[in-house]
Amino acid sequence: MEQMYGCPNCRAQVAYGQSTCGYCGVILDWGVQQAPSPPSNQPPRYQRQQGWRNQGYRKPQNIYDRAIALLAKKHSSGIHLSLIVLVLVLVVAGGIAFALSGNSAATPSSKPPAEPASASVTPKAPPVEKPPAITFSANPGNITKGQKANLSWDVTGATAVSIDQGIGTVTPSGTKEVFPTETTTYVLTATNDTAYMTALATVAVTTPLVPVITSFTATPGTISAGQSASLQWNVSGANAISIDNNIGIVSSSWTQTVFPSKTTTYTLTATNREGSATASVTITVAGATVPVVNSFTATPSTITAGQISTLQWDVNGATSVSINQDIGVVYPSGTKEVSPTVTTTYVLTARNNAGSVTASATVTLPATSQPVIDSFTANPLSVASGQTSTLQWNVTGATTVSINQGIGTVTASDTRAVLPSATTTYTLTATNSYGSVTRAVTVMVTAAGPPVINSFTADATTITRGQTTTLRWNITNATSASITPDVGNMSYGLSQVTPTETTTYTLTATNSSGSVTAPVTVTVQ
Repeated sequence: MEQMYGCPNCRAQVAYGQSTCGYCGVILDWGVQQAPSPPSNQPPRYQRQQGWRNQGYRKPQNIYDRAIALLAKKHSSGIHLSLIVLVLVLVVAGGIAFALSGNSAATPSSKPPAEPASASVTPKAPPVEKPPAITFSANPGNITKGQKANLSWDVTGATAVSIDQGIGTVTPSGTKEVFPTETTTYVLTATNDTAYMTALATVAVTTPLVPVITSFTATPGTISAGQSASLQWNVSGANAISIDNNIGIVSSSWTQTVFPSKTTTYTLTATNREGSATASVTITVAGATVPVVNSFTATPSTITAGQISTLQWDVNGATSVSINQDIGVVYPSGTKEVSPTVTTTYVLTARNNAGSVTASATVTLPATSQPVIDSFTANPLSVASGQTSTLQWNVTGATTVSINQGIGTVTASDTRAVLPSATTTYTLTATNSYGSVTRAVTVMVTAAGPPVINSFTADATTITRGQTTTLRWNITNATSASITPDVGNMSYGLSQVTPTETTTYTLTATNSSGSVTAPVTVTVQ
């Protein structure tokens, strides 16, 4: 499309490169604009030295001059007079129309217009401000929940820069650490006086899952006393895996042989940063029965302070029988006189390899007395370092019951597992408005025995040079373990090795009581 400009003299439209104005006849000077593509904000100029009338400048006064010259001629013909009158009418009409058009150059005058004071009468348009330029990114663009990402940006040509998601106003260039808990898109907005621009950066967040226990089985599920069973499991996504009943830390996939003396439930616990998962199996031991308490009584069962009551009992199938309240170990059948000062419950415990049973008998005193600690026991009374013991108690007539060693207030009847690091005495205190009574029990802590290497094997003990075999091991009661020659990471109970010659690998398990070793040889043919 042809580029059009206003004439600097009469404002008529002229095309780029046109030498003279087609309306007023002024000579146009384009100066540096003679390039093939002219700037859009610079009009043409007229030459300052040029005259006006000798440049074909068609002013209305030229027509008037001609009309007056015609009038000056002396013609007697009526036709000439008519023509003169018509010319004058046309000239006046044209002058009025030209004046109404707003072109001051068309006003009749006996003098030519004054020469403009400047060679260029049209100012340049102000430059248009550009929109801001933005660079905005997130690194890394994919993270796991709990990790961080870095936002980076660089903005030019902006008067204000901000980022959403609570970040707010920022400098034109910078970085920002973010910790999104879910996939998040950050929007950067840059503005200036004429425009605003936005840019996006997305951080994708992956949420890890808790461990998955694919399987946990016991084979067989029922055995006779003295027989063994095999626990087998498979776990994925765990940082730590353990099984109770003194098995301890295990690998993610393995088989463990166990010899329960009584019906036992084994619980596997798998843990990672996101949480834990558990699974349990029970091995039933047939042919083993717990003791039978045929009778356990207190006669009379109600006395006053200072009177005597007789405990009597009869038990079958027990290897040991005991009564609390400081009576201790007794025969499977017998009697015992007691004279409690407050209402007291006596608990008889009978044990054998299959388990234990209890029975109780209460001697009641008047209600206007102190609380009664019916029982307060620890089972077992002796543990190895790192093992637990269970406190059990029963209290009557108390408004508050508490146990020391950081346990605090407890209910009148309950159990609590404790993990003493050294021999510890636990004291139970029962209180009511008549006073307080206490009972203590001591848990002995013995040094832990040496670690146990349950197994250390190689999947293939004979290989060809260049082949790989897997070493597998299972250890309990160890604080550290190593294999020589060094096999690297021992976290999962297995490791692949590729010996170039026949090699004997030695597993060493260590704790505070000492170390044990086990070898396995891989023959290379």
